[in-house]
Amino acid sequence: GLGFIIVAALVFFTFGLFAIVGDADTNVWAVVITFVFALLCGVIGFIDDYAKFFKKQNEGLSAGQKYLLQLVAAGLYLFFMVWQSLHCFLEMPSRHGSIIQNIWNAR
Repeated sequence: GLGFIIVAALVFFTFGLFAIVGDADTNVWAVVITFVFALLCGVIGFIDDYAKFFKKQNEGLSAGQKYLLQLVAAGLYLFFMVWQSLHCFLEMPSRHGSIIQNIWNAR
């Protein structure tokens, strides 16, 4: 788990650095918010593993506790993405080419 977090941090920081230095159309806030979301998911996994280690059993957080924490993390992610007016698109391949849908303005 920790190795995954370190690799994810390196990828996000590298991507963010290229977005800042380069002439990319990437919004830096989108990179930061997504990295914090990934970090929150890693923290939830760490809490689960820590609880397993502390109890010395194969029982960490319950499924309901993990679901609630992930729901809160996802809600925070969406809140900050909307707060920064960042657009989120969903691309769906089809026989007639890709269909790109703006998730926030889906009607």
